Amino acid sequence: MAAARDLLAAPEARRPFAPVPSFWSDPYGTRIQAYGFLHGHAEVAVVGGPLPPCGPPP
Repeated sequence: MAAARDLLAAPEARRPFAPVPSFWSDPYGTRIQAYGFLHGHAEVAVVGGPLPPCGPPP
């Protein structure tokens, strides 16, 4: 998307690509994903149902 925007834009309107920070993890079968700049006041949302019990599998 960024490449197409810059190819079609006037030279003075072009801007460098700025990736969004992200991470993901799959501890014990639970997927954790985060995108963007996270700060102490960021909201946490559980999507897709209740969390499984913590700890190693039996």
